[in-house]
Amino acid sequence: MSVKLTISPLDLDLGGCPLVEAARRFGAAAHGAIGQMRRYVAEPYFAHPVRVAGTIAALGYGDHVVAAALLHDVVEDTPVTITDLELRFGGRVAGLVHWVTNVATSRDGDRAARASINLLHIAAGPSEAQTIKAADILDNTPSIISHDPSFAAVYVPEKIATLRAMTQADRRIVARAMAACEAFQPAPHAEPTR
Repeated sequence: MSVKLTISPLDLDLGGCPLVEAARRFGAAAHGAIGQMRRYVAEPYFAHPVRVAGTIAALGYGDHVVAAALLHDVVEDTPVTITDLELRFGGRVAGLVHWVTNVATSRDGDRAARASINLLHIAAGPSEAQTIKAADILDNTPSIISHDPSFAAVYVPEKIATLRAMTQADRRIVARAMAACEAFQPAPHAEPTR
């Protein structure tokens, strides 16, 4: 079941801190500038980082972690760079976004090779980055399972491996993300007809 965001991501209360508000506005503008929409559901893409940041904020993480959660996809999905984030939000926020950002490229091989590179990258990251990644998996998994079972058959095992590798992540979020992944029931293979 996917939940559609019914209010603007800019209207959600994430604490009102100037750093968080600046990250929210920057992230919304970056994703909005390219017209990015969520796959499977008709909502602006930035609703996803807002939900991830809401999960992080609800567990009491500091403003720099909430800000990084709001910005966690801007480097992967928009022209924004880690350097841009460092200049605007400082090294602490930019560093967390760096660790959450997938680093493998198409030159690194097939999907399995890229997933392995990305897993090793986040597994080496600090606990706060791993926690953002777990919240990201928690938010993405239900809609993928619901709307694209074929892709879920590939995605879910990758994310279970990532969750297991992130030994420093907040176990509360890891448990919820793992439960979301384990909810996936692959379709049984059809028996060949004779």
